[in-house]
Amino acid sequence: MRTRNWIATRVAVLAVGVGLLAGGLPAWQQAALASPKSGPCSKIFGTPDRNPDHDALPGADKYPNGSPPDENRRYTYPNPKRAISGIDLPPGMDGAELLKKYGRNTKGLAEDSPERAYAAWNRNQTVGARPWTGSFRTWLIKQYIGNEVVRQRGDAFHKKVAEDFGIGGSEWQCEQKIPGSKRRGDFVNAERKIVIEVKSDGAYKKGQLEEDKKLVEQGWDVRYVFGEEPDEETVAELKAAGIKVHVHTSAAIPEFTPSEHTAPKDLELFSPDARTAGSAGDGVNMIRGSADTEAEARANQRQLQDAEGESSGPGGVDFSTLQLSYVGTSKDGKGLDYSFKAAQNPDEDTNPSWGGMAKARLASDAFFTWLALTPDKFWVNLNPTQPDKIMDSTFAKTDAGRVLLEADLAMKHDFAKTVNPKTRLGARFWNSLSLVGGQPCMPVIRNWIVPNTAKVREQDGGIYILDAPLKVNSVPYEGTIPGDRCRKSKAQREHDQRLVETMIRPVVEKRVNTAPEYADLRRVYASRVAAEWVAQQDEMKSGPYHDIIGSDDVSRWPLRSDKNWSEQDTYQRYLKSFKQGDYTFERRSGNWIYTYSVGGVDFSKSPKQDIGRAQFTKEEPGLPGTAANSRAQATNYRGTGITWLGGSTSESSAFGQDLLRSSSATTKAQGGGSDAISATTVFFTLLAAGLVVMTGTAGWRSRRRRRAVLRRY
Repeated sequence: MRTRNWIATRVAVLAVGVGLLAGGLPAWQQAALASPKSGPCSKIFGTPDRNPDHDALPGADKYPNGSPPDENRRYTYPNPKRAISGIDLPPGMDGAELLKKYGRNTKGLAEDSPERAYAAWNRNQTVGARPWTGSFRTWLIKQYIGNEVVRQRGDAFHKKVAEDFGIGGSEWQCEQKIPGSKRRGDFVNAERKIVIEVKSDGAYKKGQLEEDKKLVEQGWDVRYVFGEEPDEETVAELKAAGIKVHVHTSAAIPEFTPSEHTAPKDLELFSPDARTAGSAGDGVNMIRGSADTEAEARANQRQLQDAEGESSGPGGVDFSTLQLSYVGTSKDGKGLDYSFKAAQNPDEDTNPSWGGMAKARLASDAFFTWLALTPDKFWVNLNPTQPDKIMDSTFAKTDAGRVLLEADLAMKHDFAKTVNPKTRLGARFWNSLSLVGGQPCMPVIRNWIVPNTAKVREQDGGIYILDAPLKVNSVPYEGTIPGDRCRKSKAQREHDQRLVETMIRPVVEKRVNTAPEYADLRRVYASRVAAEWVAQQDEMKSGPYHDIIGSDDVSRWPLRSDKNWSEQDTYQRYLKSFKQGDYTFERRSGNWIYTYSVGGVDFSKSPKQDIGRAQFTKEEPGLPGTAANSRAQATNYRGTGITWLGGSTSESSAFGQDLLRSSSATTKAQGGGSDAISATTVFFTLLAAGLVVMTGTAGWRSRRRRRAVLRRY
């Protein structure tokens, strides 16, 4: 269930005469200043002054599943603070020094300035009722920027719905107090007793729901319009209350002026140049806003709850499943657009996800490792008779190499667990083996992990990595292992290998492709597919990664998670387990049985199959739009339970700025269209003119009914 808490803000718009500006404000901007905050929807949003067709309204019978999906359905909202998404606290400066330098007064400081953010942080830490206990980075994303997002985005989506459905005319009032209720409705038709409540995300406020239940009991037709797809529990609870649900998925594009502070310097994702900041995007913000530890994530989540203990916003994502799923050339040809995908986390309130930065950094570092090194180095090997052939020495200096070797050891443990005769499958396997001296024994087997054929779609200057499965190969080992006493004929060995192929290997392969223990392996392999595509594009036309490809220099992407890791340590753990540990079992008869396994991981090849445009369009409808939108707004993909999180190394593509020029962000209303001015345009015109004043601390209160800290921020 996705509910929302409320955060405090104060926004004052000063009414100023024409004479305060050189040449004065144009008449249409003056009219916007005079627009009422509540009243006829036509006057507030400029929609046609005629009542819309009742059957065309959201929640009507003609929309049993909400609005038809349309990834090009977009709108804009002002988000000046987005320009400082990449900052962190000044290095080497403690709290007292920060307070002395920046103070805690935000008055007169530009919305998009680091100085204002530092002053707001100082106020939060020194005079706030509930100082943020997590990192400055998470506070910046989740509260300081996030509060502005939910407020401005909510207002902009309100306008979007009014325009798209042509809500106007004499019957419809906006921000109107509902007769007989404490509530104000977004769209109210008192004559027909219809209330339409608009939610730019997929969440709702519990307090509002209680009031809306009363309205339903009084005979009101209450409808909720969501800009993002709500979860099943939310829909079920609303429908149980007699409320109609309409999903009008729309991508929100932030408007701001990028600066040197927009791209984070502590998360240089996919940046080919070490001298510049990495990349930016809403996906990057969401990843960067995640806590580094589980304890920090839980503490942050508690702080995002309101006094009533309600949830803080829409569900998050499971960062443990994060992997690269799209890369492509940016529209300006100067950078790389990219998007991760991750499973949604349905229990973000009580079990928040964390570690997004580490997972994204691993994917990015692996991407560069695959580019810099040649494929002949992309292997690891655990064999008790080959201590000098564990892995390439340069590859061993990278996290990608570490992940492959640790996965090889994990696969050997899993193989041993699967053939354990104390399990039902293991017992059946051993009872089916051929005998030597009246007892079953198992020949030495070579098991190794290789890429299976990836399912991709290459189009429009990019590659969509739809599925990148891994395969476990298994064959009889041809060499000699000390201690191996299982000598069998060729026919016996072939019989036993068929048992392995049909009973054991599929189980282990499934774990490699699904178990959390192999998530890092799947993550680095997805980056391998992306890197292969980038290298192939570079062969046709030299690009920004040209000097990295084949350079054999991975010094920029060293071991990070465990800097003291050594391939020899892993090898010694393997030897200990091989000789003493989980590869030896005792059967009830008292006889000991042994299993020996050698092998490795080999990513030297990266086979893929392009499924073609027709199949792609049929199986993944709207995915290109989802990937593009994910740079501006982390985007749930059509009820699949998957969220896409994007970014770009190009300033013009980060946060979807390129989409402003190629979208339906200014789509005409279904009721006939409108020439209404953009609230975003008015806001920035006023901001430039000095006519908008914002005051307050890190906690903000909406000027009307909304909205909580967006959980994703």
